[in-house]
Amino acid sequence: MSMGTTQKMGIIIKQLRERKGLSQAALTKTGIRDGICSTRQLIRIENGEREPHPHVLYQFLSVLDVSLEEFHYLLYGTDIRHFNNDFAVIWDFGFAGDYQSFSTSFEELKQKEYCNTNIPAIAQALLLCESVLLFGRDKNYTTSLDLLCKALQITTSKIVGKLNKINCDLVRNTVLSLNEYRILKQIANVKVGANLLRESLDINNSVVISLEGKDVEYITKKKLLPTAYFNLSNSFLRGKFYKDAFNAAERGLIFCYKAKEFKSLGKLQCNKGRALYYIGDIKQSVILFQQSYNTFLGIGDETAAEHLKNTIKKRYNIDV
Repeated sequence: MSMGTTQKMGIIIKQLRERKGLSQAALTKTGIRDGICSTRQLIRIENGEREPHPHVLYQFLSVLDVSLEEFHYLLYGTDIRHFNNDFAVIWDFGFAGDYQSFSTSFEELKQKEYCNTNIPAIAQALLLCESVLLFGRDKNYTTSLDLLCKALQITTSKIVGKLNKINCDLVRNTVLSLNEYRILKQIANVKVGANLLRESLDINNSVVISLEGKDVEYITKKKLLPTAYFNLSNSFLRGKFYKDAFNAAERGLIFCYKAKEFKSLGKLQCNKGRALYYIGDIKQSVILFQQSYNTFLGIGDETAAEHLKNTIKKRYNIDV
């Protein structure tokens, strides 16, 4: 970030603290047992002399009752809000595997003025989009992974080690941004494509542990935990850890009901059924496959329902 942005960040944190009626000492000592940081560090941050580390910033915002999205809006103005809206549209194409539409929308997005700004969140998201295309459309795992690690290094360089190896201990113990969680999810996908199943499993497990942390905003949990549990259960299934896959899917289902995330609900019901099938409980697995099929029909996703039906018939010779 430029010095100007660092100064603006300090001013905003000071304004939010004063609006909350907290002294500098009170803010630094609130939130976690040992405090967030020293009062001296906060003074330097508010004076624009240094930027807060991402996990320190997230803890400040938690105490101040301000979402990361709101903070970004205060810091960057409408640019970040407009970008987030446009990014959400093209991300749905990537999530659905529609890489032609993803590519077209992405090229249109890059032409927009705010994509030329020096905003870290935008830079990360653009690198993530490039990686999605390289991985999903071109099957270029090496370059895709390089771009994803470069995206992480913009804000959390310590997580990326030599040879693009992710430090999972740091992931588990760090509150990350929405973009960083998305990037790690994609890194795990690339690792699977490259047949690095153990590394993928470690990343997915670390992401779930991090997302379950008490300091992570609920909106971030709602957006990412269902998919994170689906990815983790997939990793366990690929590694033939069927009881672990069952437990991961079951935990994810609990959150799906709570967050009303029904698309992920259908996927996790299927994975729980798959785990039970391999464990040997065929009767219960059939019930879960049927529940998954009905869930997709219930949200109007007939394509997903039909794909599930065909897959279950082909793979397990079970009619749903």
